Amino acid sequence: MRIPSGPRRRGRAARAPLALTLCCAAGAVVLLAMLAAPARADEDDGWVIDSFDVTVDILPDGSLEVVEEIQVDFGDLERRGIFRVIPTHYALGQDDTQVQLPPDRTVTDFDRVIEVGDVTVTSTAPDEVELNDLGRALRLRIGDEDVEVSGEQSYRISYTVTGALNSYQGFDELYWNATGDDWPVPISRATAIVNAPEVSDTACYVGTQGSPSFCADNELSADQASFTATTLSEGQGLTVAVALPPGAVEVAPPLLEERYSLQRALVGSPLAWPLAALTTLLGLGAVGLLAYRQGRDRVARGGVTVDGRPDQPSPGTRPQRRSLLARREVPVGFRPPEDLRPAQLGLIVDERVEGVEVSATIVDLAVRGHLTIAEVADEKDWRLDEVKDAPRDELLPYERKLLDGLFETSGSVRLGKLKGTFSERYAEVQQLVYSDGVERGWFPRSPKSTRTVWLLVGVGALAIACVAGFLLVRFSEVGVAAVPLVLAALVLVVAHGWMPHRTPKGSRLLNDTLGFAEFIRTAEADRMAFAEEERIFERYLPYAIVFGAVDQWAAAFAGLGAAGAAAVGGWYVGYGAHPDLGAMANGLSSFSHQLGTAVSTAPASSGSGGAGFSGGGFGGGGGGSW
Repeated sequence: MRIPSGPRRRGRAARAPLALTLCCAAGAVVLLAMLAAPARADEDDGWVIDSFDVTVDILPDGSLEVVEEIQVDFGDLERRGIFRVIPTHYALGQDDTQVQLPPDRTVTDFDRVIEVGDVTVTSTAPDEVELNDLGRALRLRIGDEDVEVSGEQSYRISYTVTGALNSYQGFDELYWNATGDDWPVPISRATAIVNAPEVSDTACYVGTQGSPSFCADNELSADQASFTATTLSEGQGLTVAVALPPGAVEVAPPLLEERYSLQRALVGSPLAWPLAALTTLLGLGAVGLLAYRQGRDRVARGGVTVDGRPDQPSPGTRPQRRSLLARREVPVGFRPPEDLRPAQLGLIVDERVEGVEVSATIVDLAVRGHLTIAEVADEKDWRLDEVKDAPRDELLPYERKLLDGLFETSGSVRLGKLKGTFSERYAEVQQLVYSDGVERGWFPRSPKSTRTVWLLVGVGALAIACVAGFLLVRFSEVGVAAVPLVLAALVLVVAHGWMPHRTPKGSRLLNDTLGFAEFIRTAEADRMAFAEEERIFERYLPYAIVFGAVDQWAAAFAGLGAAGAAAVGGWYVGYGAHPDLGAMANGLSSFSHQLGTAVSTAPASSGSGGAGFSGGGFGGGGGGSW
């Protein structure tokens, strides 16, 4: 924000009117020193500035026309030219009494600004000019990239300035650092001439920053002041002060530019915290309500009955969302509900199809006679062999796709070979399982696509919140109000996994599935002795894999020992050295884990890349050669 400031009263400092503005000059000098530091380099040794002559015309409207004539001698050096840095922003001092600040603000919140324009350059050397705005200064690079010069060269730089005059009680003033004091080479002679409609008093100073030394020659006439300094060393400059009678020229109020402050940008306004409370309520509340309404399973009107089953919806009845506080009462089930397959029940439980569903399906296909699984001795690997004459009529689309993918090129495949080569088929199998769940009416749409859509919504909301936050922090004083919006968007990104929901039919199936899973986890050995006649252990083993209950299921049959293992079909080879169901279950647990990882691993990408960065710095007030 740039605001005009009116004149202020001058106090005790009126006894030394020209010295009152030293604080502004000191700030300028500090800036020049900071900006010019990188310009000092060994390559600037060996040349000098023979003369630096400045003419400043103070026009009736208060603007300045400045002409700088710089004579340099590069000697035997081959240089392209010089650069000149002109500061445009100056720090305010605590005793800068002419500037009036807004209430409750301090001088550290603002910079004094001058505007520089109409820059022109002529030179005996190539005078191409590259003008760069450094933020707090302008940098003029004069010369040609492809042309080097030596010996004596002259440069004439002219420009206009507005906002440089000060107005005090009883007089107006120009305080001007004519040469800059951050040149890396000596200045043999410097002059400054100030022309004005009327001049009433003058002063000038030479030396380094803050030096109280007066220049050697100072002449005053009715409308002109001239100043001369000789033998300025590296880092020394010439500063002049010229007083004008009030009304001699028009003096506009100083231009102030507000400095950026993160603290003020966040909470500088009294509205910041109330707005933050409002955006918290709106942002986080909206995301919470969205997840609450979108992610809850649908049940029929009437909710959950005493036996834990949602009521059947009547025609025309709109399904209701399940209450978060509703107690789920799950009756134990002794068979897979609706004779569904392991991957289907895995999908209904957690709304996902992952490696465990695929590995459970492979074990299930083995139990049903479509392939065999064999441990490979001493290699911690497994071999899958296709059973060629197994009927495929009973296979579901995703099971057929899985078998075709496993044995696409051969009737036998090693598990280790699948890693990095099966991910495309794995994605196709996943999609078919999701489609199966939608077609059977368990979900209104694929849970995976639902999560993807809401993830994209969350990422989009996060991008919008970040842009809004940047704009608020950069251009307002209520930036803290953007923080809840960013947090809400992050919550939405995290909550995308909660957005899929089951239909009333899916809700009923979930209850039945959880009941069957409870049976798998809590089966008792003394009730399982008869079960091998029906091969329950191997038939339900794939379900134990998908429910993460292989150890519990195997423990229920541990008492059967070798007899139990002998009753298992020939689809698994490799547990002969450990003839019991527990060893077989352990082997299949390891098989399931490695298979789930192998089939989902994408191929390794090729290529390489790198990035680098370089440092930077500021140009210096004053100038140098290049």
